Amino acid sequence: MNTNARVREQTIADVEACGCKVKSLLELATEYGLTPAVRANCPDADSLLRLLVTQVRRASQDPAIFDLARRMRKSYPKDGQCARALHAWMRIAVKFLREPGEIFQRGRYTARRGFGDCDCQTILLGGLGKAAGLRTRVFPFERAKGDPRHVCVQFHHDGGWNFAETTVAAKYGEHPIAAAKRLGLGDRTDILGRAS
Repeated sequence: MNTNARVREQTIADVEACGCKVKSLLELATEYGLTPAVRANCPDADSLLRLLVTQVRRASQDPAIFDLARRMRKSYPKDGQCARALHAWMRIAVKFLREPGEIFQRGRYTARRGFGDCDCQTILLGGLGKAAGLRTRVFPFERAKGDPRHVCVQFHHDGGWNFAETTVAAKYGEHPIAAAKRLGLGDRTDILGRAS
């Protein structure tokens, strides 16, 4: 079985293991050939979070992401330094772009493309953090009914969890809601919730 077919099967298995269903599988072009992205229906916030955590783990194992994370870690050996450097790199390298529908793309594709929505950026940044040896978690923001409206990464260092919001010009450690308010981003209801 070739690498693309193996990754495609792995992607489908990951989606189903998290309790989600594959709506469609897309093939996206990268410098290494085609890579799968998936449109998935998740029945609840927990299954969606499981899918994102799985995708972060897969991203951390990608050789290209692992290599970048190792180089970053070598330059910034302390956890806080490395987390800040990864956040700064993401803010420069990957811009926020809303998707038509929800597509879960691999971290490598987001890095190469330079665009992604919150879950795509979370998969890439979370994968980089894990590959760099940082304690990393996916932080979901939920609507009143429990459905996720936004996700971002948090890194643990210096005794606590620190936000690494990259879809807006947030400072490292700044809460995404505080950043969106400071920046006057009333249109980012995914972060702010219902418009007031």
